[in-house]
Amino acid sequence: MDASEEYTKMVADVVKKAEDSAFVADMQKMLQIDRQLPKNMHIGDFNCPVNNASVVPTSVHELRPANVKIIAAMGDSLTAGTGILAKNIFGLVKAWRGMSWSIGGDETVATVPTLANIIRKYNPNVKGFALGVCDRDDPEAGYNIARPGDKSINMPEQAVMLVNKMMADTSVDFQNDWKVITLFIGGNDLCQFCLDREKHSADNYVRRILEALDYLHAHVPRAFVNLVQVLDVRMATMLNQGLVCSTIHVGFCPCGAYGTDNTYKELTELLNDYWTGLDGLVGTGRYDTRDDFTVVLQPFFKYTTPPLTPEGKADLSYFAPDCFHFSEKGHAAAGLALWNNMIEPVGQKATAWHLGEQFECLHPDHPAFYTSKNSNRGDQRRVVAEDAGEPLPAKHNTVPSVLLPVGIAAGIAALLSMIVAVVLAKKLRHRRQHALA
Repeated sequence: MDASEEYTKMVADVVKKAEDSAFVADMQKMLQIDRQLPKNMHIGDFNCPVNNASVVPTSVHELRPANVKIIAAMGDSLTAGTGILAKNIFGLVKAWRGMSWSIGGDETVATVPTLANIIRKYNPNVKGFALGVCDRDDPEAGYNIARPGDKSINMPEQAVMLVNKMMADTSVDFQNDWKVITLFIGGNDLCQFCLDREKHSADNYVRRILEALDYLHAHVPRAFVNLVQVLDVRMATMLNQGLVCSTIHVGFCPCGAYGTDNTYKELTELLNDYWTGLDGLVGTGRYDTRDDFTVVLQPFFKYTTPPLTPEGKADLSYFAPDCFHFSEKGHAAAGLALWNNMIEPVGQKATAWHLGEQFECLHPDHPAFYTSKNSNRGDQRRVVAEDAGEPLPAKHNTVPSVLLPVGIAAGIAALLSMIVAVVLAKKLRHRRQHALA
């Protein structure tokens, strides 16, 4: 039984066995959250001038949006689109790849503001975007190679798969078409670091991404690679709202949502090591040895924190019913932020997305995507509190330590047992109170 089957069974058992009124009430409450993208969300309209590129560049440092003919993505469930339009926890086994922030091609940028749909404004004939609900092996997935549950260790494999898929596609010119590839990975590594510290060390994380990028560098001509910094999984502590989400997080992100003071401190240090590791990797110039290939670090996720409700709690409408994956709102925000990062100079890129952020437009004097070689680094953007958000508080919940040293499959079983135990305990307490009445 694979991970998705285990999760489906866990969900079914939870709904079947959790007859506790508090659990049911929490499920009903989650159903009332509107996670769709409303017109008044403040994701502004894309009103940038769209100019067709009559000349195809030979240098990646002159690449314009209209030159892009292929778009692709690598990563985990956040790129696969897990749970985007899910109404309840059953929907979390589906991947809405057509709405994924970096490669979704459903509808248009006006209703589904993804990077792929923005590129389509400049070149309607771009290939590779994903459509609808599908698995990565389906034709509708396009070049969305992401797989739920994957970690950095899976990136070399994904790189090989992507190259093979593009080379086998007779509808594209692999040698001459310009490509934008987005690689985003690391959330699962961080969420499970306390289960195997050596496996999820910063050195191993960077080494595996290096292997994947080296493969792309050696085999893919004419490519602009977005390497997106991993998001801060410590935000899971802010998302432990209600019985449903709090229990699901034990399986999805035990080291981020729960743990001791020392675990939280370790996670903070490891997160920073992941960030600085990728900074160092790209900063070596290792991927700037050819004029038709580059890797650009896009840091908008680094200091992004969940928008808050008027009550000061994390706004769960930006998340799927598990309070972990992104909803339609969350993907729209990420798509906008990725585009904005791509047209900001290296050294001056935003390190957080904010509520109310609007689409940036290419400057007439600089109509190409920014790279390390075409950026003026003299004016470093200063990240202030209102931009990046204050550091997340060292606040966390604790769960029985028996849940921490187990694998995901065993963790799900333990999670189910815990839920049943909670329900039975509440029932027993109710019976005792009734008997004393």
